[in-house]
Amino acid sequence: MSTEFVIHVARAGALCALLAWVQLSAAQTPDALALLEDMQRALVPTTAQLSRVQISMHSDQPGGGSSLWDALVVRQRDARGPRSAISMVSPANIKGSAILTAPKADTQTLGLWLYAPDEQRARSLSPLEADRRLLSTDFSFDDIAMTTRNTKPPVLLGNEMHEQRLFWKVQAEPDVDRYYSRMVTWIADDTRLPLKREYYDRGGKLWKVVKYQERLIDNIATIVGIELRDVQSRDLSLWRVKALAYAHDNFDARLLSPAGLGKLQAQSFWQELRAIPDITPGD
Repeated sequence: MSTEFVIHVARAGALCALLAWVQLSAAQTPDALALLEDMQRALVPTTAQLSRVQISMHSDQPGGGSSLWDALVVRQRDARGPRSAISMVSPANIKGSAILTAPKADTQTLGLWLYAPDEQRARSLSPLEADRRLLSTDFSFDDIAMTTRNTKPPVLLGNEMHEQRLFWKVQAEPDVDRYYSRMVTWIADDTRLPLKREYYDRGGKLWKVVKYQERLIDNIATIVGIELRDVQSRDLSLWRVKALAYAHDNFDARLLSPAGLGKLQAQSFWQELRAIPDITPGD
């Protein structure tokens, strides 16, 4: 057997191995849009998610100070998309006020409703107001809805390892003029939940960094903490889940509608949730 033949066979084998590796890598590399869609399904599951949440904001600006709120939150995905309702518990001057984000019946956009106890009705806001901030925090209504936003086709930037877990890095730009120019999200390969998200302002400068804390609850990977830091103003907004449970029995989905917001806080399942020990941050 000639040396040239051996070299030729070796090169052919190496080429086949390389092609097989490329094909395997392509098969294992997810599509950027599919990653964002998987993340949305992981963030808001089809089983109703009930939680007691503490929301806080701290500003390092002169005279900024700190603020604290408590709320009851319900999330659930139906055939049309994710729904989230937030009913405020404290402070007393906003108790009973509620916020609903849900798919609008006539469009593909996410609707936003605010319920005022003294008016006894929910008022619909325009989609553009989804960029408004929740209370005096830096969370927008889109942030608290935990939704994927309408963007131009996203781009997969690659992957990174964090604490021996694989995360995919996805960049997306808004499809209409928004307060940010682009956002980059790190998505876990195993749970499809986000680890971190960065927002860049219209000038391309890093503006906000959002970090997520994940926990396994009822064998479901769940986000139990969100930290949003404005790196330009140095403001810090926190979303801490104090207790969370999944309603595996029948849940009245009518509560996650504009008409159901006023009835949400009086539901008996909140008493059961109050008996659950608080989640310890950082565990």
